[in-house]
Amino acid sequence: MKPQEKLNIFTATPHSDSWVDNLARVALDIGEGLLKSGAEIHRVEDAIEHICKAYGAAHVEVFSIQSLIVTAVRMPDGSYTSQSRRITDISNHLRCLEYYNRLSRDICKNTPDFDEIDKKIFEIKQKRKYPFWRTVIGFIFAASGFAMFFGGSLRDGLAAALVGFIMALLDRINVKFMTPVTKTLLISFTAGICSCLSVMIGIGQHVDMIAIGTIMILIPGLALGNSMRDLLSGDTLAGILKAVQSCIIAVIIAIGYSISILLLKNHYTEVAPANFSQWAEWGLGLLSAIIGTVGFALIFKISLKKLPIVGIGGAFTYIFYELVILASPENHLLAAFVSSLFMAIFSEICARAFRAPTVVFLFPCAIPIVPGSALYYSMYHLLNGNSATSLTYLSTTGQVILGIALGLSVATMLWGTVNYTIKQIPKRKHKEN
Repeated sequence: MKPQEKLNIFTATPHSDSWVDNLARVALDIGEGLLKSGAEIHRVEDAIEHICKAYGAAHVEVFSIQSLIVTAVRMPDGSYTSQSRRITDISNHLRCLEYYNRLSRDICKNTPDFDEIDKKIFEIKQKRKYPFWRTVIGFIFAASGFAMFFGGSLRDGLAAALVGFIMALLDRINVKFMTPVTKTLLISFTAGICSCLSVMIGIGQHVDMIAIGTIMILIPGLALGNSMRDLLSGDTLAGILKAVQSCIIAVIIAIGYSISILLLKNHYTEVAPANFSQWAEWGLGLLSAIIGTVGFALIFKISLKKLPIVGIGGAFTYIFYELVILASPENHLLAAFVSSLFMAIFSEICARAFRAPTVVFLFPCAIPIVPGSALYYSMYHLLNGNSATSLTYLSTTGQVILGIALGLSVATMLWGTVNYTIKQIPKRKHKEN
């Protein structure tokens, strides 16, 4: 039976309360899977609405934030249901996000039985497991890559890799009484202590570079940018909640690192930073940006076949940012805007080419412009009593976050306009004929 024939049957016959309840439940199951895997709020809401309407719903209302989804469904015969779903344990599991996104498209196209959908959701949950060794490699690559990316030496990269390995083991801890905030504080404090110890025993050379490389694993810079984009797009409540949560996490991370370094700052001696030529500095920055981006792609549990594309995207994001800074020094807002605009368009193109959600490419490719070093130095100088210096770095952080949000918003608007124009061409030709 074709989907349209199913739709006519659903529309013509009365529905039992249990049938409508099952429709809303299945749609919420998909929405929950998307949200837990790192999907944007609008993607979750759209998926639930499209699934319900594919089965003949006359009216669908969906409201979602990071911790809650509420759905109301009314059928043409008047049968109605309203359900909510509490969401916990959100993570960036991009491979799993692809599975749920593909399933939602298949449901809208073929409208299978609910039992079949339940079976496919169960299969996705079984696939959710991701080899731990890949995550460990991701932590190592991300920490070492960004330690060198922000000006550290090769020895700093090695030290950051060791600290990243320890962070991967700590991230594996799953204790009921330990809240996400407590766990973040523990990891950041331990990483700060290990950064200092690596210099004390002669492995690393610059504590701040090692700390910044490892802090990038925890920093919610992209979440802050997305929260600003939600605010600019009209999702006020979701944007505010996400921004507040991200700010709290950022402060906790910075405090954990800063306290550990302040405790041990008199027990180690740093060497003077190495002097590189400008070309060598750019080359090292480009290479480390690729390594760091690939590392984050593994942490985000992306499929391996997409790693080369993500690495290329991270490299070009870095190049665009540095070109703008070269032309207009200290203009971090413009640099973040231009690089994030390119990054978003690149991600949209890749999403269409690989038939995957945009965030699969967007999240890892955005990492090279996340203001990890600026946030670290702002909190470090604040705890040292240098409020003026702290405000300078905090201003840089704000410029980059705002630039990312503006770039993503403009890219979304431009891409939406292009898609709308392309869809109107056949309609215009039909009218002309």
